[in-house]
Amino acid sequence: MTSLLSSIWTLQRQHQSRQALAEVQHRLDMRSRVEERQYAAREQLDKYREPLIAAAEGLKYRIENLRTRGFGQIYFNLRDDEWRTRIAMLGTLYRFGSYWSVVEQLAQAVNQLRFETEDETKAVAALVTAIKNTFGSDAPDHEGRSLMVWREEQRGIAELMRSAETSGTVATIGFATFVEIYESRLSNWFAELEMGLRSAGLSAHGRLAELQRLLDELIAALKRGRRLAFD
Repeated sequence: MTSLLSSIWTLQRQHQSRQALAEVQHRLDMRSRVEERQYAAREQLDKYREPLIAAAEGLKYRIENLRTRGFGQIYFNLRDDEWRTRIAMLGTLYRFGSYWSVVEQLAQAVNQLRFETEDETKAVAALVTAIKNTFGSDAPDHEGRSLMVWREEQRGIAELMRSAETSGTVATIGFATFVEIYESRLSNWFAELEMGLRSAGLSAHGRLAELQRLLDELIAALKRGRRLAFD
């Protein structure tokens, strides 16, 4: 009888040990999957980090010049230099389009749900979304429809600005190509934005102020991630 009870006790302990081992293995598997998802999301962002920083900085600096240095008032209507006027406007529009192009290519490359939920990338995803929403908003504090660009317009411009060359991570047309195809392919898409940029009052424009702030935060978040990537 004692031998039977001892055998039963041993079997129970073995069963409990197997259960505990299975639970530990399950937790390890779950942790490994989380780490794999985080790595995959981070890896995708790292591929686009530098192009996105460059595009965001280029757009932010031009918005800052429009708001605080009167760039548009000085260069968008030079009566004695038509070429410089044209380049000033097209250069400004190119910065908007380049930013949308990089963002759209990033969106197509990543698992959006994963990108928006993993800790290391969701801050960047939230800022990118906030910038999209700010462009598309018609709220009074964003000056209504002035300089409003809907998401569909952002995507359309991004599609037209994608280069057929795929040698690098990001395939966006260069400025010379942009100037060459602007009238035939892009002018209708940019018409409302161009008209808004020629208007007065950009220094106090609520949408531009909000975009400048969000772009600054996005650049800072991307640069923090850049340091982590090399740790």
